[in-house]
Amino acid sequence: MARRQPAAAADYTVKNLLDSCLEGDNASREHESFEAMVCNQYLRGFEDSYVAIGGKGYCFPSGQDRVANARRMFIKWGVNNTRAHGWAAADGVLAAMRCK
Repeated sequence: MARRQPAAAADYTVKNLLDSCLEGDNASREHESFEAMVCNQYLRGFEDSYVAIGGKGYCFPSGQDRVANARRMFIKWGVNNTRAHGWAAADGVLAAMRCK
C-alpha cells in the first residue's frame, strides 16, 4: 500500500488540534474547557478507529491516563514540528504516535 503524504492544507489541521490540546493540557480536570474536550475526544476517537481497523506500527498510550498521555505526545510532536502545522490533523496524530 502506498504511503499517503500529509495534506498540504486541510479543514482541520495539526495547528487546530494542537491549539485545542494545549488548552486542554493547561485546564484543570474539574474545569475541562470545550477545547480540551475537542482534543481529548479527537484523540480517543482516532485511537479507537485505528485499533478497530487493525492498524499496526503506532504506539498509542495505554492505561488509565492514555488520553492525557496521547495529548502530551501530540503536543510535544506538534511543538517540535512547526512545518507540519498545515497538515491534516489525522496525519499529525499518526506521525506523533509512530513507534520509535
